[in-house]
Amino acid sequence: MNKKIFLVDLHTHINEKKIKPKDWWMAVKEKGLCAVAVTEHVEYNPELGYKKLKAIQPEGIILLPGMEAKTSAGHLLIYGKDESIYKIPKLQKPNLPIKEALKLIKKNDLIASFAHPYGYKTDSTCLILGEKETKKLFQWCSITCLGWDAL
Repeated sequence: MNKKIFLVDLHTHINEKKIKPKDWWMAVKEKGLCAVAVTEHVEYNPELGYKKLKAIQPEGIILLPGMEAKTSAGHLLIYGKDESIYKIPKLQKPNLPIKEALKLIKKNDLIASFAHPYGYKTDSTCLILGEKETKKLFQWCSITCLGWDAL
């Protein structure tokens, strides 16, 4: 039995990095990605980043709408099924209390993941809340973690 491998990047930026959409898509193609999420930081207009990419989206590659919110527990990646994710203004509020963010995510049928569980001091969930409290949040909201990065 042959296994098919799907390469996906769930944490990317375009506006913050000042990348042209055509160059962004070229990099996606060069890496052989099947799907990619644009998770622009909320202060860099995530909806605009998504729309720029959607306008020239190549056939055969899935583009997931998302954003990287700044919460009381660090950076939180949020994914939606369509552009309606950008119509929830509270998610784009700076320093959003984490429980409020997670309630909004549940209410709007979105998916979330901590961006830097063991990341930098200013955005690391485990450094801000502690590992035990972070794991409680995972269980409380059934949220995922992209990986326990050590940076």
